[in-house]
Amino acid sequence: MSYNSSTEANCVCSKDIKKDEESNFDLVLKEKWMEAQKNEVFRYILNIQDSKILEGKYHFLVQLNIDRGYKRRFPENIISMNQPFNEKDFNFTKLVSEEQIMNLNNTDKDDITAINASPIEYCHSLLLPQRCKQLPQLVTKHSLVKAVELFSLSLSSYIRVAFNSLCAFASVNHLHWHLYYLKWRMLLEYIIQVGIGLGAVLKQPRDNGILQPIAYFSRKLKLTESKKKAFHLECLVIKEAILYWQHCLIGRNFTVLSFSLIIFEALLFMIINNYLHKS
Repeated sequence: MSYNSSTEANCVCSKDIKKDEESNFDLVLKEKWMEAQKNEVFRYILNIQDSKILEGKYHFLVQLNIDRGYKRRFPENIISMNQPFNEKDFNFTKLVSEEQIMNLNNTDKDDITAINASPIEYCHSLLLPQRCKQLPQLVTKHSLVKAVELFSLSLSSYIRVAFNSLCAFASVNHLHWHLYYLKWRMLLEYIIQVGIGLGAVLKQPRDNGILQPIAYFSRKLKLTESKKKAFHLECLVIKEAILYWQHCLIGRNFTVLSFSLIIFEALLFMIINNYLHKS
């Protein structure tokens, strides 16, 4: 399967694609991204030459994007996950105005989105939180919250927000998150969509450090809830579990472990803040 991303319609990779919804955010992002492509701001026009679903229960999607390998900016020499920011290397304070998409409710342009000049997918863009602080590529609470907020602005079932750390193929040591649309259901989405309920386990550590289950929470999904995106169900089960066990948790430090480990801290922060404001 090959396609050129000059139109979104060519980005279909799944056999069961449904009609997608769009918010104002989606419309602006797509319009600005296509405008940048028309104005030749990118290093190349995205052209996925081949796609393949790997055999096995996880159904991983692999794509052939030759231009990404040959025409992208040469990556930094990354030797440590804690490598400090180096202002002499390329960083996102050096972006030209044509690469910038939108300012995220910030008059000083410290939190912005910008195109990824070497795209891997349709509307491949970057979230650049606290850009002017010149932070290294390490997840911060502020960036987690901004990533979740950005994700929430979209109505699309196919939007992806991703983070890759140093020594995990991050090529620029300046804090950034990736944002793009991929019309292929991820494993977590499939698992949740075929499920019928929510569930959580409350554990406490023994003297030897092993976590011991002490209580369980579960309930059946309502019909309207079963149609929600995986992200919303992750939020829902965290919120309901915290409320269900609040008598055990109030006044204590506790940790939430979720399938979506990359966003659980931001979700917990937002949920508790919201709950405390309502109380």
